[in-house]
Amino acid sequence: MRLEKIPELDEPETVEHICAYYLSHVIKRSQDWIQQHSADLFKNQTVHWSLNVGVPVEYCDSPALERFERVLRLAWLMANTPSSERSFNLSELNQFGSFLREWLQQNLEQALDCFTTPEISAAVWSFLSSREAQEKFYTFFDVGEGTLDGAAFRFWRENDGDRKVDFFAGAVRSLGVTAFTQQLASELAVSSNEVCDALRAWRHADHNHEEIYSQIKKSRTYLRFQRLIAAVVIVGKNKQQDNLGRLLSQEKLGQNLEVFLGGGGGQNLFIQNIVQSTHEDFQHERAGVPKYKMQSVPKPKGLEMNGLNTQEFHRFSVAYGLCTPQWEGPEIRLPSQIETQDDDDDAVVVNKPEKYFADTKD
Repeated sequence: MRLEKIPELDEPETVEHICAYYLSHVIKRSQDWIQQHSADLFKNQTVHWSLNVGVPVEYCDSPALERFERVLRLAWLMANTPSSERSFNLSELNQFGSFLREWLQQNLEQALDCFTTPEISAAVWSFLSSREAQEKFYTFFDVGEGTLDGAAFRFWRENDGDRKVDFFAGAVRSLGVTAFTQQLASELAVSSNEVCDALRAWRHADHNHEEIYSQIKKSRTYLRFQRLIAAVVIVGKNKQQDNLGRLLSQEKLGQNLEVFLGGGGGQNLFIQNIVQSTHEDFQHERAGVPKYKMQSVPKPKGLEMNGLNTQEFHRFSVAYGLCTPQWEGPEIRLPSQIETQDDDDDAVVVNKPEKYFADTKD
């Protein structure tokens, strides 16, 4: 049974309680694992726990952020309540959740150490924290199982090297690997396994799938994926231009547009090709966008992978960034917090390039 067919899930509070209950078990298992495998850290120490959750930039800059924060606080309370160890039906879980909501309302002065961070800033933190990180304009696309999350941002340093990140654009859609595969299968009237086989076979230049490759590239699902990439790039580039002025923004773009690709799906060669081909398919050169330079977030120096292949760091990059205390991370400004330059006598006034999103030929 698919979750969306459960009538009780029409109630937003029920969905929040289910999410909080799930997160409470993740929190508890994480604490138990750390205490078991790193017991020396706790000797003669008073431990102060805090929580940090990554949120898509688009949601960080919207009223939805309040829901993320509320669910995280409820999860933290559940994790510290013995009752959470038992199983609940939906009615019992709602009663439990309502009790915790009431407690929160009555104890607002007791701040819980629960924080939200733009997920993409966490994902690239291992790179931005290094001295090698150049001050310029970047894009990042996180291709997960369910969602495709993208953001365009400028990284720069101020004063004594204080790191700053200005987010100019962000978007998230249900176009992660599994969702993308299922939508393609439905649109093309083929099985999900057939689509999966074709995506995996791309790395081997398998000519047996040429027909389905052709169908995929002509599909609406493929176009939706590329449209998100294109929109993040163009909106981000134009907003940076408005913020910095055209000449300076061109310098910040550089000879190539740095495109970070993360998440498990970001390692798939077919997905990489979709992103790479967006530049040509959407005529980004005519819009003043240089060629894409694709890269993965590098493993930070000194990080122990406990026997795991360093190429698997993309699976942990967000978690690594979320473990950084907020006072050590970069100062972040969201799209709504960034002011654009006003035209004045000293400003360089130019005609903005046309926004090229797609050449659909229709």
